[in-house]
Amino acid sequence: MVIRKNFTLIAHPQVNGQAEVINKAILHGLKAQLSQVKGLLVDEIPSVLWAYKTTTKTATGETPFNLTYETEAVIPTEMEVPTLRSEAFIEESNEEDLRVNLNLVEEVRDLAYIRTTTYQQRVTQYYNARVKRRQFRVGDLVLRKIMVPDPGVGKLDLN
Repeated sequence: MVIRKNFTLIAHPQVNGQAEVINKAILHGLKAQLSQVKGLLVDEIPSVLWAYKTTTKTATGETPFNLTYETEAVIPTEMEVPTLRSEAFIEESNEEDLRVNLNLVEEVRDLAYIRTTTYQQRVTQYYNARVKRRQFRVGDLVLRKIMVPDPGVGKLDLN
């Protein structure tokens, strides 16, 4: 019987680093806003989250809002200042347009998945182009990961 430890899980974003990446982006946005408003953190959280949800991501080519709610977000400024999109809005045909969006949502998600896979392949090729090949022979000294630590030795103990 072989026991393997997996370091990433798709079902748990907190394990595979996705939560950390999202938190880092949100904190970066908060820091940028806080430098302008001088410490009103609570007031700026909704605008930073809205900006994150409505920004097109490189990997998918879509916004998280569009992938979640199957429609494009209307920013609050568009409600106050007339834009081409708000001027061309016809309320009577809105329900039909939303139904069409729901019918096409699987295609949008499939295209986002294909774009994500392509993006990951490009990142892998970029990374692998800079990796130096190493040949090891019997007797070479290598650094290895200790899977079972000594009893009484933890990550907070002295080296």
